[in-house]
Amino acid sequence: MTAPENLLIEALGLYRLDRPQAELIRHNENITYKVTDADKSYVLRIHKRVEGFSADIFDVSHNQIGLVQNELAIISK
Repeated sequence: MTAPENLLIEALGLYRLDRPQAELIRHNENITYKVTDADKSYVLRIHKRVEGFSADIFDVSHNQIGLVQNELAIISK
């Protein structure tokens, strides 16, 4: 099992979920998952920077609202 998988299992164990299913959305500054349990969906972010990731995308010159809207669109599917 990889380190991110171990982190995912540990994090999911902290919540009262019956049979969670996790789908990786992306890994940059955080590992972001869409977690589905029964009829509900959640976003799980685990802070674990991927090597070589630059936080420059969070600079005010970039469209931060657009980034969040894109993430919401992904998990809404």
